[in-house]
Amino acid sequence: MDERGAITQANALAGALFGYTCGELIGQPMEILVPERLRDRHAKGRAGFLAAPYTRPMGTVQDLYARRKDGSEFPIDIALGPLAAASGTLALAVVRDLTERKRAEDAVRESESKYRAVVEHIPQKICAKDRDSVYVSCNASFARAVGVRRDQCAGKTDFDFFAREQADAYRADDKRIMETGRTEELEQESLRDGQEAWVQTIKTPIRQEDGSIVGILSVFHDITKRKRAEQQIKRRSEALAVLNRTGQALSRLTPPSEIVELLYTNIGQVLDARNLYIALYDEANQSITFPVYTTNGERRASVSRPLGNGLAEYVIRSKAPLLIPRNHAAFLAEQGIESALGTPSKCFLAVPMQVGERVTGVIAIQDYEREDVYDASHMELLCTLAAQGAIALENARLFEVLRESEERYATLFRDAAEGILVADVETKRFVLANPAICHMLGYSEEEMLRLGVEDIHPAESLGLALSQFEAEARGELPIPAELTCWGKSGSIIHVDVTAGSMVLNQRRCSVGFFSDVTDRRNVRAVLRRSLEATLSTLGHITESRDSYTAGHQRRVADLAVAIARELGCSGTECETLRIAGMIHDIGKLSIPAEILAKSSALTPIEEELIQTHPQTAYEILAEVAFPGPVAEIVLEHHERLDGSGYPRALTGEQILREARILAIADVIEAMASHRPYRAALGLDVALSEIEQNAGRLYDADAVQACLRLFRERRYALPV
Repeated sequence: MDERGAITQANALAGALFGYTCGELIGQPMEILVPERLRDRHAKGRAGFLAAPYTRPMGTVQDLYARRKDGSEFPIDIALGPLAAASGTLALAVVRDLTERKRAEDAVRESESKYRAVVEHIPQKICAKDRDSVYVSCNASFARAVGVRRDQCAGKTDFDFFAREQADAYRADDKRIMETGRTEELEQESLRDGQEAWVQTIKTPIRQEDGSIVGILSVFHDITKRKRAEQQIKRRSEALAVLNRTGQALSRLTPPSEIVELLYTNIGQVLDARNLYIALYDEANQSITFPVYTTNGERRASVSRPLGNGLAEYVIRSKAPLLIPRNHAAFLAEQGIESALGTPSKCFLAVPMQVGERVTGVIAIQDYEREDVYDASHMELLCTLAAQGAIALENARLFEVLRESEERYATLFRDAAEGILVADVETKRFVLANPAICHMLGYSEEEMLRLGVEDIHPAESLGLALSQFEAEARGELPIPAELTCWGKSGSIIHVDVTAGSMVLNQRRCSVGFFSDVTDRRNVRAVLRRSLEATLSTLGHITESRDSYTAGHQRRVADLAVAIARELGCSGTECETLRIAGMIHDIGKLSIPAEILAKSSALTPIEEELIQTHPQTAYEILAEVAFPGPVAEIVLEHHERLDGSGYPRALTGEQILREARILAIADVIEAMASHRPYRAALGLDVALSEIEQNAGRLYDADAVQACLRLFRERRYALPV
């Protein structure tokens, strides 16, 4: 540009940049390349330069814009300097198009704005501290939790917000993490509004570009709902386990005193038994004996008393459970009941021990300090235990009587509430049948005596029933078992069978005591459905934090079971695998949702967080009494045969077979489905992945079974 402001020279790049040919630019005033709104500013700048020429490098002036031939504007940067010529001093300008850089800067600003908005509004509490554990910043959620404004957080320490003991613990955690440089996940329990609450804290070092640690970032996540769900699963699993153990133990013919002690011990495993009594009712002598009576955890001596007008008698006469959630004293007064043993409690629950219509005793628990402690679920559980105890006591009584007196045998045999069958060990034909078993199965006595063991058991129970006789023939004590019987009408009846031996007419016989447990099985089915519902809820909780994987666990479980069946796995193995598949990603509850839904590549720290979810899941599930190694399967479902998996880098047979099956199902479903960071790859790509890596990453037999399912059996993933 000359002193008149005219363009004297321009290269081809300049022409292309402004939309002109070089010839079109030569001789034109520089103003044609300047937006009209900036021409005054340009004129002043040109005048200053011509008055005192100077050199100006790139980046000296901000917010410069140029105008193209088509009238559009675009951001530029200019380096300016004087150029001596025969005609005088010229201005040499080097122009750079900043359009792409401006777009990138705008995108960064928009991203940062969105990030700040997310951090500011997410429910998780987030804060940052320096190396001295002094707060530098926090989000609004954290500020609300500690009772300050965001701008008041900086410069504070934990001692400003928390009790000294808790503050010392937090600072010790900070120091340890900054010294080790490792991210840690911590769980703390506290009281919130008088109730237990849990918080999970993820603490990670803050590093400069050179890797030096300058502080610590903490993210607090309320995991109370998850913990309560875990506790509920654990309680229900424990209840199922106790019921099963109690049923198995009580089905053996043991002395009544041992049955009572077993009941007391097992009740204490699922209910608070510090204030409990077990009362046995002697109908003949019209008296009650209390072999177990505890107050505040202390066992009292066994006492007996004549039948009176207390709460135990009320339950015996009503033959029904009794729940007094509150106003215990008012209920006693209203019913005219005497409090024969101690002062009235705040909450009371009692259930009858009953065989048929005959009550043999009462089990009661009570709380002297709190109301509304017990509800219908506690009543249902205690009723089941009482029924098991009553049947065991009745079986023990009957068996003991049989052994004591053959003369009294016929009367007891005929009047027993439980069904009794006597069969010849060699022929397996029935030689005696009491009225209760005839009524239970719907036959007359004459019809029963024309039948044998094979006539009353379906195929699925016949093998176990015959094994009882084989044990008798070897002189062994048969193991109590739960069997299925056919009724005369074709109905299915579930029974607990306790077997013993006797000699009748110089023939060795087996005697079986049959208890109809159809109702009890229904109760167990209800409890199992509750467990299934809880597992499903946990699955939904896990998937609700990541909408892209909704239904993932259910589909993985379905495919894993299909592969297991194709491999010939047992029903128990398939059920264990199904449960593991339904909750195999439960460990992701501990991972921030923004990481799970991230659409771009994960950082190394984020990858480490993701890879902790199998271990987290194992810690959640390890104490739950599942029907098989569910926790171990979930822990190992990301392991690979060559040791390249995580979290323990196991190889080959070190990995559970079920985990190897689950791994394949997980890979197939994940690759065939959409993810936030990629579109679905498709089933063919997924099948190719496992086929190419069979024997190296994936179990070869399980891979072949999976391929057969899709290519030959036309299996399709559930929707």
